[in-house]
Amino acid sequence: MVERRECECGRSPKGFCICYPANDNDTEGFVRLPSSARLATPASYHRLAIVYANLVPTSRRVMVDWLCDVIWQYEGIIVDANGHRIASCEIQPDEVLRTECDGSLRWLSDFLKFAVRPPHQAAHEKVVPRLELLYLAIAIQYPSVARRIIAD
Repeated sequence: MVERRECECGRSPKGFCICYPANDNDTEGFVRLPSSARLATPASYHRLAIVYANLVPTSRRVMVDWLCDVIWQYEGIIVDANGHRIASCEIQPDEVLRTECDGSLRWLSDFLKFAVRPPHQAAHEKVVPRLELLYLAIAIQYPSVARRIIAD
């Protein structure tokens, strides 16, 4: 049930404010992934690297654990760019980041370098799932920051 506010404008005869909408159309508990094309642009790639370099307080070796914690504990709704719902428990950061091939997670170190030196070209299509995973964790943990990553 929506909590009602006491009327501040004095226009409501029953004391409940009619100037504020009493609906559930907010975006809290809902994450929509951007399209692959928008996420792979050099500007978005650069902004995502800046966010990780400055906001996420973990080393590259602990990053997978942080991603798992953030994504798996999320109880909201995750939707991809096409509108298909994704269950958070089905997302496997180890598989997406390919830790079985690169246990040192060297790719994350290379990714963080783009915070200082922007990429010259769009992300390769095989890198896009990694960017989606990283964006998803930021969108869950810092939704207001995530809105600024994707260029309009």
